[in-house]
Amino acid sequence: MGENKLLDPDQREKDRELKKKVQAEKQHQIDKILRSAFHRTFKTQDSKVVLRYLMEHCGFYDSDIVMNPQTNEINPLATIHDLARRSLYMRVRDLIDPIFVFDVETHSPIAKEMDREEPEVKPDAS
Repeated sequence: MGENKLLDPDQREKDRELKKKVQAEKQHQIDKILRSAFHRTFKTQDSKVVLRYLMEHCGFYDSDIVMNPQTNEINPLATIHDLARRSLYMRVRDLIDPIFVFDVETHSPIAKEMDREEPEVKPDAS
């Protein structure tokens, strides 16, 4: 018989809580190492290009919901796919210096297009 079956419920709960704390501490240490590596890596103009590519390729500015253009129904699989893709960028973003991220996101061509106050109106050719 396993040792866990002999423990009372209170002790099992304490063991679970201790395990959660240990796992959280490990994750904190991993994040600290990753954050340091990302801060060292993302400091150059080239890294801005890479981050901007990731941002745009991972759909940072895209809608959260994907709809079928023919039926106007929500496509749940495509929505989940896009959200998972975006979560990669969001995780990388969380590990980089916020000032650097702000600079990349506010100076991207998409951000500039979104910030325009008035849509560009082309004169009528008639």
